[in-house]
Amino acid sequence: PSATAAWYLRNEVGGNFIPDISLKDKAIAVGADVVSSTNASVAMDGGVAWNIAGGFHLNDWLALEVSIGIAYNDFDSVSGTISVNGTPTLAGTTGSSGHLLQVPILFGPRAEVPLGEDFRFNAGVSLGAVYIDGDLAASFTDGITTVSFDGGDSAWAFAYSVTLGLDWVIAPSVDLG
Repeated sequence: PSATAAWYLRNEVGGNFIPDISLKDKAIAVGADVVSSTNASVAMDGGVAWNIAGGFHLNDWLALEVSIGIAYNDFDSVSGTISVNGTPTLAGTTGSSGHLLQVPILFGPRAEVPLGEDFRFNAGVSLGAVYIDGDLAASFTDGITTVSFDGGDSAWAFAYSVTLGLDWVIAPSVDLG
């Protein structure tokens, strides 16, 4: 629970769900040919998330906090059309393997408003950075031609978060939200 002018530490564990990711249309020269992909998207499996946040309550309802987390998902499938020299060659959906790891580091205010004795509404806005690491492998085939790709990359990017939640206070130091 909130306390006037006090430090706190919060641990959160749960699941995460990422909607389908649309990929940019891309053309690559392969020898004398041009291989391109259009209308490509990647579907993700549900994943796990863990977040730890610490902060300082400025008063009973407002705090400033910093958080770091981990979100991990596996790739499920890739869909789209692969063309060679402008002629669609392979189309459809194929299974894939690989992962997407995100590690956000964020800072911002968090408000907690009591709603009776057992519930609290919370809201926050945070800014920071996220480390992203991904690896994806898939193969498209029409029974004669097979196009495979396998690659990965990592990068840092600007990140922000807007949160709204409802916490159920089930014990003095334990909330379910």
